[in-house]
Amino acid sequence: MNQASARTYETTFILRPALSDLEVDEMVASVKQLLEENGCEVLKADLWGRRKLAYQIGRDYDGVYAFMVFRGPTEATPILERQFQINENVLRYLTVRCEVPVEEIAVRLDDRPASDRSRRDRPPRSDYRPASALGRRDDAEDENKDEDDSTEE
Repeated sequence: MNQASARTYETTFILRPALSDLEVDEMVASVKQLLEENGCEVLKADLWGRRKLAYQIGRDYDGVYAFMVFRGPTEATPILERQFQINENVLRYLTVRCEVPVEEIAVRLDDRPASDRSRRDRPPRSDYRPASALGRRDDAEDENKDEDDSTEE
């Protein structure tokens, strides 16, 4: 591999939560093997484990996250992404070129401060107002009004 044409990439992919631990390990190993066959050097590989998704994908509410940093030719990324598209066990993937040193890239989720890991620690929004404060009526009020109209006749 020519060092001048080699670039550093990071890829994150989400696997179906129904996969066993063995199948997840095999999937990560197959991605590593695919990269190495295409002239890439896998610098870091990290399995983040099962996490809740921000939104439902298909019928899945959570997924198994995997993260890799690799250096290789630009021709390897379309091959990798094509394999992700074909494989039905991959829910989502993202591959980006890295501009920062490799040592700064791979940060484990557990190493982040607690404030970055959870949104529940945030204070409530100051501009939040319940529906009743917005002048909306409940269905019960509508029913009562209809009953009052029928008794007036």
